[in-house]
Amino acid sequence: MKTNMNRLLCFILSFCLLAASLVTLTVSAGAAQIGDVNGDSKVTAADARLALRAAVGLESYAKGSEKFQAADMNQDGAITAADARLILRMAVGLGVPAAASSAQYDILRSGTFYLEGSMSDGGAFLPLKLGVSSSLVYLESTVDGVTLGYLASGKNIYVLNPAKKNYCKVSGLTASLLGGEELMSEAELRSYIDELGISSMKNLSQANDVQDAMLNSTPCTAYTFNNANGTKTRVFISGSRLLGFDLINAAGQLDTRILIDSITATVPTLPPKDYSNTVTMILFAAGLADQLK
Repeated sequence: MKTNMNRLLCFILSFCLLAASLVTLTVSAGAAQIGDVNGDSKVTAADARLALRAAVGLESYAKGSEKFQAADMNQDGAITAADARLILRMAVGLGVPAAASSAQYDILRSGTFYLEGSMSDGGAFLPLKLGVSSSLVYLESTVDGVTLGYLASGKNIYVLNPAKKNYCKVSGLTASLLGGEELMSEAELRSYIDELGISSMKNLSQANDVQDAMLNSTPCTAYTFNNANGTKTRVFISGSRLLGFDLINAAGQLDTRILIDSITATVPTLPPKDYSNTVTMILFAAGLADQLK
């Protein structure tokens, strides 16, 4: 799995003829700690009080701000008394109660989703956007300072450049132009994604193992599912929020971890309607590095 996911990310950058070695990226440390509303690096009854005040309109936190994100424990886009209750449970050591179900988890296992987050297969975390529907598979990441997307839809394959808001249909490019790499089909992309164990995820009540856990300093519940090929998929859920998931190989070692910042059941129109088809195949042959940066 590690080799396959590395290939997915490196393959995108083969279009711009960059160096083969990946530049190590670090995860932003500026994210708010869930539950720590007042930002004192601990979760106490004072944080629960602030969340409750926000729930009844006595405090106002801008949506998307660190205080809002810290108070919105269940990540439903609103601060309510339920969030205050979860924070208070953390403060007194009861932790986040195990979820009987999670709408975000159900979106992931449905097979139609669009997530934003980051991924690591043993090295540094790389930014990740992954969209899957019945008609397309989309992968976007940033490596060596260049952000590119790879879209496969049926027999059509596109490379997208978010910085320039343009795209190129590349299904006609030859393997020799891509340094010997074969263009990955939609079916091949789907097979790699299936290796993460998403298609085998079951109801949370059917997990083979359930334990209290911490993920990025967030108390959560870890649900582990045994896969038919000997691997395991571990899902991290805090309240109703899906934090991320792991693929554990048959030897019991962590193979791939995906952290989820957001997930929705609505896959955006790809290529986006505001993108222009201005990148030509001649540019790919001539060297894309200067064109993309």
